[in-house]
Amino acid sequence: GTFRKIQVIRNNKVVSTVDVYDLLLNGIQKGNIRLQDQDVINIPVYQSRVEVAGEVKRPALFEVLSGENLSDVIRFAGGFSNQAYTAQIKVLQNTNKERSITDVPAESFNTYGPLNGDKYVVEKILDRFANRVEISGAVFRPGEFELDKGLTLKGLIAKADGLTEDAFLNRGYINRLNADNTASLISFDVAKIIAGTEPDINLQREDKVTISSLFDLRDEYKVSIQGEVRQPGTFEFGESMSLEDLIQMAGGFKEGATPNRIEISRRVKNSDALSKSAKTAELFTVDVDQNLKLQGDTFKLQPFDIVSIRNSTGYEVQRQVKVEGEVLYPGVYTITSKD
Repeated sequence: GTFRKIQVIRNNKVVSTVDVYDLLLNGIQKGNIRLQDQDVINIPVYQSRVEVAGEVKRPALFEVLSGENLSDVIRFAGGFSNQAYTAQIKVLQNTNKERSITDVPAESFNTYGPLNGDKYVVEKILDRFANRVEISGAVFRPGEFELDKGLTLKGLIAKADGLTEDAFLNRGYINRLNADNTASLISFDVAKIIAGTEPDINLQREDKVTISSLFDLRDEYKVSIQGEVRQPGTFEFGESMSLEDLIQMAGGFKEGATPNRIEISRRVKNSDALSKSAKTAELFTVDVDQNLKLQGDTFKLQPFDIVSIRNSTGYEVQRQVKVEGEVLYPGVYTITSKD
């Protein structure tokens, strides 16, 4: 039945025609007269009905009257969603023999007359950017930026608030998408681009600039400590870090630890790989103050050092045994000597 031409018949005459869309869409009760005894409400069949699908706020079936256009149908559907492709709408139509498809541009929305059985498909906008460039790595504000007209590499670095202190200045690179959709890599000298001694590079859409950090190009510097300390483990290395500093970070000595003959194992970088007797590690044996006082020269650690703290000579933890059963004094007894 129709929603658009509901008739109130009184004494065999149509006294009012109600369009429910006025109430549903606009809240207007036009033609809503008071009913009387013997009135007849007649609901004819619809004349034209279309479907709206895709990126609209109310996708549904809608009834269309003569004289209404595609803009009216879009209004019935609540308008476009925020992801709608509004430049044109696809129309799927029924002909006498088969179905056909028509593209209706935005400038024809007010003149295109809907036909019975039309299906209007509003598609999403493309998941791409017309003017995007991206910079990542050792800049203060990495991310995506607008590709202004004439934007260069140096200008993009300035948009990202410049380089951080740990930027690797010898080399950076640009990932670029070619016209045939293949990728290319463009390398540049970061320091020379910033100084202006090397020609600047004009950026293109979807360029991705990467400036590495010094920390990205080397292993993370760590030192390790094991043995008789309260919190053995691995710690971050710092410049001028001493043996006593690492022992303090590890919670200090345990009760049975000795501050003497502390062993430090250090990596060997320039060993002869072909020699059977080549060194694989360098060992140092160091004594420190029991209370970790600052005094004189201290042993300086290097990245990847491994520190071993040993037990004091003759230090023993009490050992006990438990006696149960048919004895006069069952209980726990301490062993007082090794024999």
